[in-house]
Amino acid sequence: MPIDLREILIDVVAAAIVLLVLRTFFRRRRVSPVEPAVRLTAPPTPVVGARPGIAAAAPGGDWKVLAAHWQAPTGPVDPIATGADLMIGPVRWRNCVRVGADAEALRLEISIPLLGRFGTNPVAIPWGSIGPDEPATLYGGDARRFTVGTPPVATLTLRTALWAAALAHAPGTDERRQD
Repeated sequence: MPIDLREILIDVVAAAIVLLVLRTFFRRRRVSPVEPAVRLTAPPTPVVGARPGIAAAAPGGDWKVLAAHWQAPTGPVDPIATGADLMIGPVRWRNCVRVGADAEALRLEISIPLLGRFGTNPVAIPWGSIGPDEPATLYGGDARRFTVGTPPVATLTLRTALWAAALAHAPGTDERRQD
């Protein structure tokens, strides 16, 4: 009995379509976009042995925590960068983040070719929720690290040039800009 590659390919495509349909119909949906799904009852505990400052005080966080607090109905309308790098805690999103900024918020969205949002929701982090930034590195390049939320929910790291471009849209942040 010879192996027919065409039949195998058809079976693989059919299985992929079934998985996409199941993911679409059975993914978790939030009841209210205004109220966060996760509530922090106590401030995060510092990591023992970590260097003092931002990294020790803030949890790593992940995309789902950001979306629970600052979910946006749509992604950046007029992005200042596509295919950007972003680090949320220890997780690095490379070449797949759309970044936008306006007077209200820093807007982020995952956009992976062929996979779309990869099961994530866009976020809009208000400028008032973004803490002070500090120098960092991201993939060997200069970057800025900052916490979001009070108490801190996550630590984000963006490349320096991208952070400066985002700050250009923020109201009243001239004193935060790094030259």
